[in-house]
Amino acid sequence: MYDIGIIGGMGPKATSILFDKIVNFTDANCDQEHPSIIILDNSKIPDRTHYILTKQGSSPFDGIDEALDIFSSVLKPQGTIGMVCNTAHYFAKLIDKKAKLYGISFINMPEYTLKYIALSNLNKSCCVLCTQGTKTAKIYNQTNHDGLEILYPSDKQCEEVQSIIYQIKDTANVDYIKTALKLARLMEKIGDYTFILACTELSILDKSLLGQASIVDAMDILSMMLVNKSGYRIKMVDNRYDEKIIRTM
Repeated sequence: MYDIGIIGGMGPKATSILFDKIVNFTDANCDQEHPSIIILDNSKIPDRTHYILTKQGSSPFDGIDEALDIFSSVLKPQGTIGMVCNTAHYFAKLIDKKAKLYGISFINMPEYTLKYIALSNLNKSCCVLCTQGTKTAKIYNQTNHDGLEILYPSDKQCEEVQSIIYQIKDTANVDYIKTALKLARLMEKIGDYTFILACTELSILDKSLLGQASIVDAMDILSMMLVNKSGYRIKMVDNRYDEKIIRTM
């Protein structure tokens, strides 16, 4: 039986990065001190943004629902699950409802990301860097956190962010350095905010190339919460985060 289940494939590269982050954020001295993880990398789940914007085609929830059914038989009692894609959290309420039926704990990535910022000393004006689907569905507005101002880039700027995201998905041709620098220039134009990397493709980029902006990577928060909620020790490998806050969330 497994400690953690990952609903992956959205996209495959981001899924592999999430696994790496969980390993890196775990304070372990040997293999056996790491959480046991099962990853369902279903890359055939339809595009989430296309579905949200058009309501056409098969629902991405069908593939997510299938993963939940599988997890119900392979996770430990009170096992923990996370989902790679921010935009797929459009279905968060449905996922949480079904997970609870199976006695599984669903880590809502946007919810915990906002909770972390609310408890931190970071600028409470947040700019969500995301797909058009996440912006249209206002996924980062589904959770209320007093004192936070949740903003999104303009439509034109969001198109630029989405273009960057889909360039990263094109793993055969992407230039990660050029793409990171392009995002850094856009962030500088947007202004002085706490920037939330709210698409897991953006988590693939080297943050050292993103300038001096205040950044919270939603995938980092998800990784640490999966480790923490599964009862394992966190190893703080990124000094941008406050370990005490993570442990108390």
